[in-house]
Amino acid sequence: MTAQGSAYMRFRRALDCGSVTEALSAASELQFVALAEALELTLLLADKEPEKYDRAAARWHSRFLQETKNVDLRESLAVLTSSRRSRPTASPLPPSQSFSAADAPANGSPRPLSSGAAPEDQSIS
Repeated sequence: MTAQGSAYMRFRRALDCGSVTEALSAASELQFVALAEALELTLLLADKEPEKYDRAAARWHSRFLQETKNVDLRESLAVLTSSRRSRPTASPLPPSQSFSAADAPANGSPRPLSSGAAPEDQSIS
């Protein structure tokens, strides 16, 4: 162990202090970051480095789906919706880039939302 402590302790301390650079550095030294702590890091990015947030949130959501058993489409969309709401500066995607799983055609390819509304504004039957 170094004078600064283990990589995990430095990671935990960086999350608690809100230091993105230190948290990312320490996380890169870890063999595994728990899903809850990965979410903490994702939310820290939303606050401190919003330009990195969307990619981190997408990666976290992918892990969430892989590691959480029996998540259905509604739960998945609810988690995605709340992750967008956790970022106060987030602006909706332009209509040409907005997609809804509920609007997916039979072949499974997403198609753009017709109204340009964010996915949380679309009802799911």
